[in-house]
This record gives sequence, C-alpha cells and structure tokens, in this order.
Amino acid sequence: MKSITRLAKWCSSRPSHLALIQAFLVLACTGFQPLRLSYWDSGWYRGLVNVGYSSSFPDGHGNVGFFPGYPVAAYLLKTALGFGKTWLSTDAALLLTALAFAFLMWRLLTSWLELWNPSQEQNRTRLVLFALYPFSFFFYAAYSESLFAATVIGFMLFSERWIRKDRSLALTLLFGFGMCFTRLLGFAFILYPVFRALQVRKKRLSSLGVAAFSALGGVLFFVYCQIKFSAWNFYFISERTIWGTYFDWHKLIPPTQLFHLTPPFKGDIVGRVVTIAFGFFLTRKLFLLLRTRRFETPIFALILVSGMYWGANLLGRTSWDYIGMGRYLLPGLALMLPWMDLDWKKHRAWLVIALFFLALQIGYIITFAHRGWVA
Repeated sequence: MKSITRLAKWCSSRPSHLALIQAFLVLACTGFQPLRLSYWDSGWYRGLVNVGYSSSFPDGHGNVGFFPGYPVAAYLLKTALGFGKTWLSTDAALLLTALAFAFLMWRLLTSWLELWNPSQEQNRTRLVLFALYPFSFFFYAAYSESLFAATVIGFMLFSERWIRKDRSLALTLLFGFGMCFTRLLGFAFILYPVFRALQVRKKRLSSLGVAAFSALGGVLFFVYCQIKFSAWNFYFISERTIWGTYFDWHKLIPPTQLFHLTPPFKGDIVGRVVTIAFGFFLTRKLFLLLRTRRFETPIFALILVSGMYWGANLLGRTSWDYIGMGRYLLPGLALMLPWMDLDWKKHRAWLVIALFFLALQIGYIITFAHRGWVA
C-alpha cells in the first residue's frame, strides 16, 4: 500500500508527470504508433481540417455533426507549425492538439481540486484514479475530449474565482466561449456563474452576460449553418441522418434501456455502468443537500449543472440505446472529483477498482488501436 501511495505521490506531484506517464502508456499500447489513435471520429475531424464543412452525402448531409472547436484548433496548430507548408500531416496536428490540451486539462484539474480541498494527498489519489478511468485515454486520441474537458474545467474554475474575488473574468469568457464552440453539451455548464451569483447575491446581471457570451460560441456555429446550408439546425439534422441520434423523452422516462446490460462486456457496457453509478452519486449528493437545506453552497450549483450535463447525455444518446457514454462523462467526473471519497487508505476497495480500471484502459487502448469500437 505504501508503494502505491509513493507512486501516486510522484505521478501527481506535478500535473505534467501524470500527463507524461499516461501519454507514454497510451503510446506503448499502440506499439509506439501514435497514428493508430486517429480512427473513427478522427476521420470526420480530419475532413473538417482539410476541406471544412460540406454536405457531400447522397442524402444531402455531410460532416456538420461536429462542432468546430477542435478542428479549428488543429488547423491553427497545423498552420502555425507548418509555416505555410504541408509537412505536418492533419492526423499529427490533431494528435498534437489533443496532447497540448490534455496537459492543460491536468493543470486546470489540479487547480480545481486545490480550490476545494487543501489535502494534497487526497488530491493526488483523485488525480491518479481519474487517470486510470478506462476512457481517459481519449485525452490523447485525435478526439475533442481533451479540449472539451480543459475548457469545461477552466470555465468552472475561473468562474468560481471571478465570483469570489472579482478577477479572472477574461479567462472565464475565453474558456466559456471555447467550451460551447467545441461541444453542444457545453451549454449545460454556462449557468454555473449565474447560479453562484444568485447564491452570493452579487454580480447577477454580469453573470448573465458571462453565460450569454459563453453561449455565443455555439450560437455562431448555428448562424454559420444558417448561412451555408440555409438551416440553423443542420447540426441536428446531420446527427439524426448519419448516426440516428435524436431526443426521445419516451425512452428516457423511465430509462429502462440504460439498464440493458447485455453481453458482451464491451466498453459501451462499462460506460453504461459508470453512467448509472454517476447518476446515483449526483442524486445522493442532491438529496443530502436538500435535506440539510444547504442551498447556498457551491456544490449545490455544481450538482445542478452536472446533473443537466448528465441528463443531456442521456437525451442525446437514446436512439443508440445509450451507447458510448463512457468518454462523455469525463468532464462531469472531473468536476465532481473534490467531493468523491477516493482515499484508498480508508477504503481498500479503491485499490482493487484502480487496478481493474487500469486493466480495462489498456484493453480499450489496444482495441482502439486496432480499429475496434470502444466508446
């Protein structure tokens, strides 16, 4: 147990240590061939970087089912590092972009934990266990997970600092805009400063301005769709046409399909189990806060936005029978880490869970590197 604690201490003594170790693990599982991390959704992002948004399918719907944050960031990096030339491949630019934001995400997550919990030892344990989460390797794949997680955590962190000390407004706006520019589900978090302003009874009007400016990142994409495709909701049309995803309240209430844990034991099934557990965790925390009438605590506002994010994930995946939930939970899990009792000195079961998660993550990386679907 002491050796595990020492390893956790060294890994998380600096966020860069943890990011490097996880990056090395991911790379080793691919046989040191990083381009194997550019499958599935990465192909859509590759097309967005190379040719932009287009409607090229026979049914009239193309690659508009992805928000522009990640491909724009990769395009800017490719342009900057290429100095106007094409020596840097698009896949390499996508992977480097994900890597850069993964490092930023770990730094911001460390600050988020320190904001709520001064215990360095507990924070180290939380960071290590989050790194062992089976789907956290997506931070290093050519996906938007690291960018979205970094912008969400940054927005929440700097929102809290702005509410408390009247500073970090510019960073709050920057991360909020990037959050909504990267993923539709970023809209679930923009109300956090509004809830906090209501709790502390100040900055109520300005918090609405922060939320509106953050939402602008997504609104501009809808405006672009209206101009280019004559349909502001072309994103939703593409999602439904190509992937069959749509809002379905009937399947959500009650969410019986979420509990359809049919074999084989794939990443999708693990994602469902984690989704169920996270939902129970949020419900329990909210029940305790309601029972004690602690309506003005920061965690109450955080649970509200995290709950909206969790529910929006369910709504957006009903037509897929809740497939692929594991990686979508990454931002929500990161934000709730300070309130999770993950001290393996008190609860030895966490050590077993950590080793189990590590084995799963290695298996998922190898599967993904061989073009297998994970989540």
